[in-house]
Amino acid sequence: MAGRGKIAAENLFPSTGGGIDRICKGRLLLTSEAALTAVGGFLADWNRTHLFNPNWTPHAKFHDAQTILLGSILGASGLYFLRRRSKHPEADLALGALLPSFFWVSQGASFVFPQAEGLVAEFPEKVPR
Repeated sequence: MAGRGKIAAENLFPSTGGGIDRICKGRLLLTSEAALTAVGGFLADWNRTHLFNPNWTPHAKFHDAQTILLGSILGASGLYFLRRRSKHPEADLALGALLPSFFWVSQGASFVFPQAEGLVAEFPEKVPR
C-alpha cells in the first residue's frame, strides 16, 4: 500500500493472471519500452545534430519530425493498450508490445538503405567508443 501522494506499484501494473512477479516485471519492461518510444525521438532528435541542424535540408527535417511523431504515436498507443482494462487482455498485451516494436524494427532496418548511416557518420565525437 502506498502512502499519501504515492502510487502503489500494484496499481500501475495490474495482474492479468499467472505469476504476479513475472507479470509485473514483464509489464514493467513493456511499459518502459513504450514510454521510451513515446518520448525518445524528442530526447534524441530535438537538438542541433538533428532537427535544428543548419546543414539539413527542410525535407530532411520534415522526415525527422515525421519519425519523432511516429515514435510518439506508436509509444503512446502501446501505453494505452498496456494500461487499459478490457474484455480482451491478451489482445491488449499483444498490441501494447507490438505497436512500439514497429518503430524499433524500422529504425534498425533503415540501415540497409543505400548511404544510410548513423550519428557516427556526421558527428563521430558524439558517439562513445
